[in-house]
Amino acid sequence: MSKVSIPGIALAVVLLSSCSITTLGTRVTDSFLSEEDPELVGQSLPLLLKASEILADSKPTDIDLAVTASSLAVMYAMGFVSADAAGIPAEEVDARMEANLRAKRLLQRAFRRSSAALEQRRKGSLAALAAGDATPLDKLKAKDVPLLYWTSASALGAIFLDPFDPSASKHLATAVALLERALELDPDWNYGALQELVISLAPSLPRELGGGEERAEEAYRRALEASEGLRASPYVSYASSVCIARQDYKAFKTALETALAVDVDADPSGRLANIIAQRNARRLLAQAPDIFLVLE
Repeated sequence: MSKVSIPGIALAVVLLSSCSITTLGTRVTDSFLSEEDPELVGQSLPLLLKASEILADSKPTDIDLAVTASSLAVMYAMGFVSADAAGIPAEEVDARMEANLRAKRLLQRAFRRSSAALEQRRKGSLAALAAGDATPLDKLKAKDVPLLYWTSASALGAIFLDPFDPSASKHLATAVALLERALELDPDWNYGALQELVISLAPSLPRELGGGEERAEEAYRRALEASEGLRASPYVSYASSVCIARQDYKAFKTALETALAVDVDADPSGRLANIIAQRNARRLLAQAPDIFLVLE
């Protein structure tokens, strides 16, 4: 990745600060999420991420700015850094580990920012959640779902990448509680994004934390309904979590082929996400012989 110039960051901060958060969100969504060139977005995100962090730091009481910065860090970490790591040949162990470590650090960076915003929104919530008490979340409203989602997603992403790191895994119960509260407030938010998180999470969670195959299957159905057939990602999430855990190659292949059949131009607002999901689907299909004991 090329170095980002300080003047470039400064210009981006000026552009960001000249917009309201709503206008910024609309522009970023329209421009990035409808983009057909993932590499272009991947090269642009570090600049936008750093600029958004500078702006958020300049206005520490603005929760929306914190959520924006956190979401960009998560999107860059999972959509590009970690995804690129998955494409590194298995024999290049050090390179893959280094890429995943970088992705984990970005996710932990996002969690620090969004969890601080959550603490600002509901003082004492982090300590309560760490002690197993989710009642401080009861007063949060539907407008807080993005804050809940990105805080949970950043913590869970770091855990997925390195489940044996205690600095990441200690936030598991907190992340699950945040996700559950978001689901209570708006279960179909953002084309079923919350449900997709459940699909990925539930197969590896004990039932007392809301896990289990049945929970993942129900979340899959809800995600498909919420996405209205316009998103490839629910199929990829299902294949890469439930189907692999079950060692069900037939369902795995069917889900990924369905993902590849999604028309990326049917909904411009989901074009980038669909292109990336389909790229992951092709990678998973190619890796199937290394994933499944029996292919039939």
